[in-house]
Amino acid sequence: MIKDFKGREYAISLPFSFDSYGNIAKTSNQSEIWTAKVKSAVGTAIGERVMRAGYGTRIPELFFDTQDALSAGIEKEVQSVFDSYLPLLTLNKVDIYYDELLGEMEATIRFSLPNQEVVDTSVSLVIINKNNPPYEENR
Repeated sequence: MIKDFKGREYAISLPFSFDSYGNIAKTSNQSEIWTAKVKSAVGTAIGERVMRAGYGTRIPELFFDTQDALSAGIEKEVQSVFDSYLPLLTLNKVDIYYDELLGEMEATIRFSLPNQEVVDTSVSLVIINKNNPPYEENR
């Protein structure tokens, strides 16, 4: 987060965009800022960041396990990220939805901000299609 000349905190608004004046869009909405941090931490694979190789989760490694093991592993990895990188937040719940017919998996994370506001965010939708490797789809 960055502070402006009046001491207000703000961050780059995600997804990355420009405002009507051609400046990088920013937000001071705390739930948006923290949601972006959660998505960044959970969506980064360990080893993906050059200068922070331990940052992120091992979720991509879990895709080749059983559905039950994958669900348990996702919950464990999300808890680990909150403990290590998001200590100001409280993880309330991780809901994992798997649709066998469509081969889709979605995880929704519910967490509380430092001001006790509760936020739900859907981290990712993974398509598991027969023998093809899993891939992420943005909706």
